[in-house]
Amino acid sequence: FSLFLQLQTPFNFVLMNLIYAEFLSAAYGIPVDFAASFAYGWKFGKVFCIITGFILTTTGMVCIFTLTYLTVHRYFCVFHPFFVSYVESKYIIISSTIWILSLSISIPPLFGWSTYAPESSGMSCAPSWEDEKYLMYLVYILTVGFIIPSFIFMYTSFSIICCMKKTMLEHRVPKRKNAQDRKARINRMVLLMVLCFQVCWFPYAFVSMYRVFIGDVPVIYTVFPVQFAKSGVCWNPFIYIIMNKEFKKQMVLDKIGIPMQKTFPNASDPTMNENIESQQSIKL
Repeated sequence: FSLFLQLQTPFNFVLMNLIYAEFLSAAYGIPVDFAASFAYGWKFGKVFCIITGFILTTTGMVCIFTLTYLTVHRYFCVFHPFFVSYVESKYIIISSTIWILSLSISIPPLFGWSTYAPESSGMSCAPSWEDEKYLMYLVYILTVGFIIPSFIFMYTSFSIICCMKKTMLEHRVPKRKNAQDRKARINRMVLLMVLCFQVCWFPYAFVSMYRVFIGDVPVIYTVFPVQFAKSGVCWNPFIYIIMNKEFKKQMVLDKIGIPMQKTFPNASDPTMNENIESQQSIKL
């Protein structure tokens, strides 16, 4: 993304917000998990536990809120395309808002509203799910960080899928076929990212809600959901590379030494037509 200027569109900029957050989560979280496993539990002290919990919670929320934005973005591209140009012109504000919302969830435990503590498996640190004193915070993080995004995912995804099926059944004008195909590929990419997120994070969210509202969970049943949730950071980069034809094209051009031109479209350009995806989004 940093090397290929043709990929530097507003949509891709926000998408990279997701990729960078996942990279930070993996680069920091995986070594910590391995170290804690080899130590047979958390042996690294309270301060390091707080740092670990804060970083992983922040990056996790960034991933969730970025995916939420991407699904809403695709929804508007399909149903309200003329509104997208204005939204994409605010891509820096959108990315900043995602981080601010994420910090609004990860910062409170640093100041006494809940606390970061070792997971029951001892492999990492997270908000303390067992402490009933902080029930309101746990409800807050589950509602804002999982339940509301999940409902948004389901509504927007179902609407997009229905629209895609309807479009496939209709006769398509030949000159618009390429633009429609690009839209469909972007939609499939975002929907696949959301599906991977839901599959990876649902077991962890379910176990967390069980611990909050019902009671303790045996340690053996908490290890898999935590590690499976963290595996979610592995899939989106591969999905982006595999399904992004423009990215693969730029890689080939770079290998054979063909120079690239900068094509960062002006998202606020009023001359854009309804085929906004062919000018602003990933050219898959």
